[in-house]
Order: sequence, then C-alpha cells, then structure tokens
Amino acid sequence: MNAAEFTRDSIQKFGEYTAFQYQGREWSNIEHDAYASRLATVLLEHGVVRGDRVPVVMANCPEVLACFQAIWKIGAVIVPTTPQLGIREVGYVLDHSDAKLVLTSGDLATRITEAAELATKIEQVLTLGSNKIDTATDITSEVDAAEIYKGLMETADDEMAFLLYTSGTTGHPKGVMLSHKNIMSNHLSVAKFERLNVRSQTILPLPLSHSFGVLMMNLCSILACSATVLPKFDAEELLQGVAQYGADRFSLVPTMLVRLMELPNRHDYDTSSIEIVSSGGAILPNEVRIAFEKEFNCKVLDGYGLSECAPTACSHPSWESIRPGSIGKAIDGVTISIQDEKGNQLPPNTPGEICIKGPNVMAGYWKNPEATAEALRGGWLHSGDVGKMDDDGYFFLTDRMKDLIIKGGENISPREIEDGFYEHPAIAEACCIGVPDNTYGENIVAVVALKAGEVATESELLEHVGGYVTKYKVPKCVVFLGELPKNPNGKIDKKKIRVDVKDV
Repeated sequence: MNAAEFTRDSIQKFGEYTAFQYQGREWSNIEHDAYASRLATVLLEHGVVRGDRVPVVMANCPEVLACFQAIWKIGAVIVPTTPQLGIREVGYVLDHSDAKLVLTSGDLATRITEAAELATKIEQVLTLGSNKIDTATDITSEVDAAEIYKGLMETADDEMAFLLYTSGTTGHPKGVMLSHKNIMSNHLSVAKFERLNVRSQTILPLPLSHSFGVLMMNLCSILACSATVLPKFDAEELLQGVAQYGADRFSLVPTMLVRLMELPNRHDYDTSSIEIVSSGGAILPNEVRIAFEKEFNCKVLDGYGLSECAPTACSHPSWESIRPGSIGKAIDGVTISIQDEKGNQLPPNTPGEICIKGPNVMAGYWKNPEATAEALRGGWLHSGDVGKMDDDGYFFLTDRMKDLIIKGGENISPREIEDGFYEHPAIAEACCIGVPDNTYGENIVAVVALKAGEVATESELLEHVGGYVTKYKVPKCVVFLGELPKNPNGKIDKKKIRVDVKDV
C-alpha cells in the first residue's frame, strides 16, 4: 500500500485528463506524474532513501503537488511545512524531524537556509526555482533532464507516509505520524461517504501543509477532478477560477467563506456553477452558513476532523437535509464515542469528549511517547473537543477542553506566543487566549502583568512577539492586569481570564 497509488490508479482508470490549472497553464495527470517521477529520480540521486523524512517548504504550486508523489514513490516521508512560519519555527521542524534534506522554492531559499542552520542533521537545501545563495542547490534543470522513475515502493500499510507538525498546547508543535493506510483509508472513505462526483471542476485554495489541503489533493486524483490551484487563498482569484472553469464544488475553512461574502465585487463573477461547499478546520457559525448559501445559491456542508485522524472523522451527507450546528455523521470505517473523563461512553444528547477509533487514526506523535500515550489512551484517539451525539447519530461540537486557539482554521499554540512575551524584560506574567471573532472564528488576545517598576506599551510588546512567531500568531491586542488570576493550584486561570476579557 502506497499513497502514490492514487495517481497511478487514476491514470489507469480515467486515462489522460487535465489534472489542474495553475497561473494560466494546464497540466495533465500524465504530465504531472512524469514530472513527479523525474523528481523521484533526483531525490534518490541526492541520497534520499526509504523512511527518510523530507520537509517541503513551499506555497501551493505544481512543484509541491509533485513533491508528495515523488517522495511517496520512493518510500520516503513528506513533512509539509507552512512557508509563512518564522525561521525559528521552521528550524524546529527541520531539526525535530531528523531530516537530512529540505526542499523549498527559490524565493524562500535564503530564509530556509537560515532555518536549516538550526537543525543538526540537514546536509542539503534543494530548491525548485532559481536562487542566488551558495548554500542551496537549484535542482530544476536536474529534474527536467532526469530519467523517469518507473517504480513504486511497496510500503507496509503501517509505514509512515506523512509527518505533519501541528500546534498543541505545550509550546512546540507535535509531529503527527500518518501511515499510508491512514491516508488511503480515510480519503477513500470521504469520497464514498459524500458521494462525490467524478470529473468535477474544483478549486484548491487550502495549503498543502495542512491535512485538509492534502485530503482535497488526493480526492482530485481519486475522482479525476480538474483543480485550479491557488498559491494561497485569495477571494477574488477563487471567484475568477469559479467563473473561468465552472467549478462546482470545493472546500474552505469558515474564514474563507466570510472573505468571499465580503468581497465588494463578488457579483462581477459568474458563480452559478457552485453546488456544494464543504467547510472544516474550525467551527462554522450557523449564521455564516445560512448567509453563504443565500449569497451563492449553493449548499454548505460542515464536517469535523483532526490531523491525528488523517483528517476526517465526520461529514455531512450531501443528500440529507442540514441539521443546524451539526458537524455530520461518522464517515465509513470510523467510530466516534462521546466519553466522560473516566472513559465511559455517554448516552445521546449528553456532552462529553469526542473520541475516535478507526484505520485513519495516527500511529502517534514523532519522538513523543508521553503525548502519544495520553492521546491514544484506552484505544481511542482523545480529541480534546467536547461534543454530543443526537438520537439519529449526528454529532455537534460544543466546546474545547484544550487551550488550543483556532484562528482561520489554523491551530495555534498559546504557549509558543506566551514564550515570546516572557522573553521581554518587562513581563512578569503572560497568557494568550482565543476570543470569538466574526472573520477568523477566533482571534488571539494576550493578557499580561508587568514586573514592578517596568513600563511597556502594547505596540512595543506586539512588535517584540512578532520576532518570535509568524505574523498570524501575533495577538490582536494586549490587556494589562496588575496580576493574572490563579486557580487553587497556583496556575494561571485561563477560564477566569476568558470571562473577564470576553468583550475585548
């Protein structure tokens, strides 16, 4: 079993077709597969072997799509990394994954080379696209001239295919280990459960450094869809793609739905082809769903998942009527249990922790047995989310047990931002919380106490933290308190803080 089989099987089943469009150029599935096979040859020549972790730091583009196939073909493990991350953040991923080689684009080469200096085992920085620094090697011409790699490594079902770093509540991100079976079972189940149409036109605005984006990429191969690939989400470019190619179905996070509705000239584009939009990555407010359906005359289906379950656990059947606020039903092969804190299953309509079991559940966290044992205790993946199931098997997400902040569909660890505040000499105490936000779902608020006699302004602190985390993790504001409230154990009481600053 190898996740690269999705592309191979699609060619055998459907023949040649336009797989995607990117910045005015069309790529067929056969052309794209040939490029990926040449890239596989080059990676082997640069010393990549079965089981190696290969970080890929690029915006969405044909090359990053090919990286997935090339790396899987030779039995290596892709580590897709968000290109917007700061040097320290990328450096941590490169180092923690024990990577020997990193792939990036020429425009990012300088920054990624700096990040590679923080990693102990990186030997090569390879770029696809010209660069001007001596420490990186541009392999574009090598790939163009390479022989096509004709093999497909026969990997074991439980062999790791995908190492995805996702923010948690303990500071550094954790590496989610997903196997070929995790990926293939989940993505095939989604296609079957949602009764997706073959040969649809779609848009890919979701980053391929996110499990949701990877799901959409593989669904395109499974169903022979033709996708317009966007380097990043842009509301106007998405609607241009819809109008030009007649896209009928695509997936977004809730913030993107809001951005499309806010676009002043949205009515300039023919969006009559849109039939269904799937939403995930964060809670979808029902009022946003209703407004979007009215604006674009389509159906919006909410779902639920985690990187740790590859990623889908629930989805809304497109042929059934919407249940407001529901995240849908468990997809085929996945079992969901609502449990109390002792691991007992709770009856319908009773809130508890959402726990998941199935072939899509991760093997664990890379080099983190303690976090793995905690997340997979009792044979279930413990999501840290609170929800309930109604009498008909529909699930509803009601709250989160974790401190994790989800801004625009991106998981953000408050700890890593707090660590940046503590590096400022005036800070005595700091915590970061998520607050409701109409655009992002949640936004970040920092609450701090200064040391006696020290002075610092909001703008000074935000600029300081911007040197430690990437831009979208910088809080929207800072609230100053004389002292942060504590719980009986002496820890900062975030629950009370959330109540105190809820209207910020």
